[in-house]
Amino acid sequence: MEPFFAAWLSSDQLRTVGSITVAWAWTDWTLGQILVNLHRLAPGGEPNGRIHQLTLANKVGIFKDAMKSGIAPGKMSTLIEELVFISDNFRFNRNHIVHGVPLGDAFWSQSKMEDLPIVDLDRNLEEALYASHVAGRMLLLSIGGEGDHIPALPPRPTD
Repeated sequence: MEPFFAAWLSSDQLRTVGSITVAWAWTDWTLGQILVNLHRLAPGGEPNGRIHQLTLANKVGIFKDAMKSGIAPGKMSTLIEELVFISDNFRFNRNHIVHGVPLGDAFWSQSKMEDLPIVDLDRNLEEALYASHVAGRMLLLSIGGEGDHIPALPPRPTD
């Protein structure tokens, strides 16, 4: 059975929405896991399941604080800067796609009282995939990966 809302979305657009959702979920989980691992390594630290309940903005804020305090030197600091860049650009669009309703040629967000054009899906997918690459490299560094063996990021998405 075709979903009713599919009248406004092509099969390719539905696949793109699914890919954005999965990339976002993986990125969010990965950032939470990095924070859980770091918390576990702290003196007296125990795994804290509430870390995964933090919003993206809260997780990014923790990483920004670590960068400012010098706890995240070198390559990790560069990755955090990329995380801040992409999360600032991506969060608004991601919320429209995941929590909005496809109506006509846009995703309507009742909470924001505005829409996001469906034609922006490909750009949003690029941002989601880039965020997942940033988070993956941060995870590799956080578990002791050597900076020289971690692959370079793909090109930053452009407008």
